[in-house]
Amino acid sequence: MRICIAASEFPPVFGGGIATFYGNLADLLSSAGHEVSVLTDVPAEPARFDDDALPYTVKRLSLRTGRPATGDDYRRALEAEGGAFDVIEAADYSGLGVHLPGLQPALAITCHGTVGQVDHHSGRTEPPRKNRLRSHHELLALLTADEVNCHSPANQEDWQRFLGRRPMFSRAPYLAGESRENSKLSEAIDSDLELFGVGRLNNWKGVLELAEAVDRVRATGLRVRLKWVGRDQDAPEEGIRSVLEHLRTSRPRFFHEAFEWQQSATPSEVRSAHLSCHAAVVPSRWDTFNFTAVEALDCSAPLIVSRGAGASYLCRPDENALVVDARSVDQLTDAIIRLRDPSLRQRIGRAGKRTVEEHFTADAIVADRLAVYESAIDRRRYRAKHRYGSVAGIAEAAKRNARIALGSRLRSLGRRLLGAGGRTPR
Repeated sequence: MRICIAASEFPPVFGGGIATFYGNLADLLSSAGHEVSVLTDVPAEPARFDDDALPYTVKRLSLRTGRPATGDDYRRALEAEGGAFDVIEAADYSGLGVHLPGLQPALAITCHGTVGQVDHHSGRTEPPRKNRLRSHHELLALLTADEVNCHSPANQEDWQRFLGRRPMFSRAPYLAGESRENSKLSEAIDSDLELFGVGRLNNWKGVLELAEAVDRVRATGLRVRLKWVGRDQDAPEEGIRSVLEHLRTSRPRFFHEAFEWQQSATPSEVRSAHLSCHAAVVPSRWDTFNFTAVEALDCSAPLIVSRGAGASYLCRPDENALVVDARSVDQLTDAIIRLRDPSLRQRIGRAGKRTVEEHFTADAIVADRLAVYESAIDRRRYRAKHRYGSVAGIAEAAKRNARIALGSRLRSLGRRLLGAGGRTPR
C-alpha cells in the first residue's frame, strides 16, 4: 500500500507523543513492505535525525517567508503528488485534516487529542479565538474523514458518543523490546521511594492530586520523592496561571524537599529514568492514550496509573499495575505506600513488561492500521460512486462560515466599544 503520513509533529522534534507515534508508525509500515512517505513542516536536523538513512521518504515543507505551514500548504503539496498515494493519515490535533478531504487518496484521521478536548478537560470555559477556530476545524475533519481511528477504547467511546460515528480502534505504534530490566525492581527501600512522571505540568495530567498524595505519604513519616518531566502550564479550572509556581507557593515543603522538575528530556533520558526509578506514575484526570505509561511498562517500572488515562485499558489492577480512579488522592496515597513492598513491585513490574511484549507486536500493529486504511479506501470508493454531495465542499463551506462567525464577533465587539464613546474597558 502507498501511504502518506501528514504530520505537523515529527522527529527530530519530540515535543509530545505525536512525533514519537509517527516516527514509529513509519518504521513499522515500511518494514512490513509498504511504501511510506511522510509530509511534515518540521525542519530537518541531519545531525539529530538523518532523513537519508530512513527506510521511508520524508518531504519537509520549506516556506520562503519563514511563516508556519498551514493546512493549505499541506494540501497543495499533496495535490502536486498527483494521486501518488492510496491513503493519507493525519492527526486530529489542530484540524490539519479539514484541509485534505476531496483529494484522490482516502483520508484517515487518528485521534491523539484535540484542542477542543484539552480546553474542556483543563476547564478552559472561554477558549481564545484561535483555539475555537482550531476546534471547529478538528470536528469538521473528524466528521468528513473517510475513517477515524483511536488508540484507546476510552477515547473511541468518547468520540462515538460525541460524533455519532464509531471510530475504529488500533494499537498504538509502540516499538516494544527493551532488553533491560528496571534496576530497582526488587530493591528494599531504606531511604526515599523514587517516583517518576512525564507529561505537561497541568491539571488534567493529574499533577495537583499527585502532589497532595506525596504530601500525605510524607506526613505518615515515609520518605518519597517525585521527579516530573514536562513543561509548565496553567490550570484554568483551578484559576492557576502556572502550576509550577502554584506548587512552589502552596506546597513549599513538597516543592523544596520532595519534588524535582525538569522542563524537557530526550526519549533516551526518559527511558533511563524509567529503568532506574522505584515506580512510574500516570495520574491523569484524562488522557486519550499516554505513551509514557506504555514506556514505563516496557521498562518493567512498577506503574501507578489512573483510569483517566486511555492506556489504562492495558492494566489489570494488582496484576500488572496499580490502578486508581482519576482525581482520587486517597487511592494515589495508598498506591504509593503499597509500592514500598519490593515483592509487589517485582511482580507487577515484570507482568507489565509481558503485557507490552504480548500486545504491541509489529504484526498486530500493522494489521490494525491496515484495517483502518482499507476501511477509509472503501468509503472513499463508495463516496466517489454515490455523489450525494461534496465532502470537500462541506468542509470548505463550514471552514469559511466558522471564520466569518468568529470574525464578526470581534467586529461587533469593536462597534460596541466605539458606541460606548471609545472608552477602554476596565
